[in-house]
Amino acid sequence: MKIWQWVLLCVLGFFIFLVANAPATLLYRFIPEHSDIAVVQPSGTLFNGKMASLGYKGIVLDDFSWTLSPVSLFLGKATLDIKGGDLRHAQKASAEGEVSVSLFNLSHISASDLIVSVPIKSVLAQVNLPVQISAKGKVRVDIDVASVTEQCLELAGTGNWNNASIDLNQQAVSLGSFIADLSCEDGAFAAQVGGDNKFDLDATFILSTDGRLLQSGTFQLDPSLPQAMRQAAVFFGDPGPSGRYVLR
Repeated sequence: MKIWQWVLLCVLGFFIFLVANAPATLLYRFIPEHSDIAVVQPSGTLFNGKMASLGYKGIVLDDFSWTLSPVSLFLGKATLDIKGGDLRHAQKASAEGEVSVSLFNLSHISASDLIVSVPIKSVLAQVNLPVQISAKGKVRVDIDVASVTEQCLELAGTGNWNNASIDLNQQAVSLGSFIADLSCEDGAFAAQVGGDNKFDLDATFILSTDGRLLQSGTFQLDPSLPQAMRQAAVFFGDPGPSGRYVLR
């Protein structure tokens, strides 16, 4: 090897040594001020660390831990195996899988084999709905691969809300299951939603990176659903000639 190659290798090795032994508390320096990210009691090192909880806009992952791949640093990115929360607990969020951040562009985040589960009430809290809905259950998202910068570059995965139910007049109303195929569409996040549910929903939802939500498609209420739900349906769409509501 040439001298400059040895020098470069030594510099990279020293950099990795520093990162490997740097305390996890350094994470505070990378979190922008006035952001919605909440880090509680980080411990360990940047290579192998944990924290009491990691939160974002009210969604909290308890007992969050990570392991950083040293090889990924040579490739210009930080790849972490993450795990946090409780997948089986109905009221707690969870996440497990691989997440990478480009060292040359911190806004470029990718993921693979990532499973995220969030209580539906936490999901609805992020969306402006025309009526207040109290829902139960958890939304699970299985991401095969994802790549995001200021826009959605690549996304393949599925989402589901199984055993869905909402509270109506202090009574739980079962809705069935909702299933979504996830992808990118013109730089935005797209979900094609259907499944065996009492809305017979067939719709596409588009979420832009600036938070705008667009929807298109139709639904039809099952005759077994309460009358109050039929009255509320007009807030989400208009009935067409076939009796199916058109999302607006």
